[in-house]
Amino acid sequence: ATGIVLANVASAIAQTLVVAVAAPALLRDAVVLLGAPILVGALGTLAAVRFLARNERAAPDAAFQLANPLELKPAVLMAAAFAAVLAIAAAAGRRFGTSGVVVTAAIAGTNDVHAATLAASTLSAAGSITTGDALLAILVAFVVNMIVKVTIVGIVGGRRLLAATAPPLVAMAAAAIATYFAL
Repeated sequence: ATGIVLANVASAIAQTLVVAVAAPALLRDAVVLLGAPILVGALGTLAAVRFLARNERAAPDAAFQLANPLELKPAVLMAAAFAAVLAIAAAAGRRFGTSGVVVTAAIAGTNDVHAATLAASTLSAAGSITTGDALLAILVAFVVNMIVKVTIVGIVGGRRLLAATAPPLVAMAAAAIATYFAL
């Protein structure tokens, strides 16, 4: 459970890095927007680690293999996904305005929040959408992604894992939403 929450913290940090590269002018607001769930997730993880340390339960055996991060095929597939989301978001933005970009971000967020963040940031940097619209698209992608992850945890991991991971993940999403409205 702590690994799942930390993975989501790392994902939000990666979103911030995507914004830093694609739209430096958007970075300050994105740091505030994504910093809230990062902080909530990190604090939730710290609390869980302290709780587990007090109970001193042995960690379950977890056998897994890591893939080679330098393999070309996954990198090409990721680049293609990013390019597709960017192209679709740009076309949707031209055709439907902000609504098209936000809907594209929501759809992309079901699978990859970083592609949606890149698309929104790039469109903002190009002046195709406003900073506020870009932040809304990033927020929607983030929240949709959290909903999908909580659902997957509940289906695959069962009630016990869901009970351990849902509160911090929902708190992270709530922190992002509250911060967006405070901006």
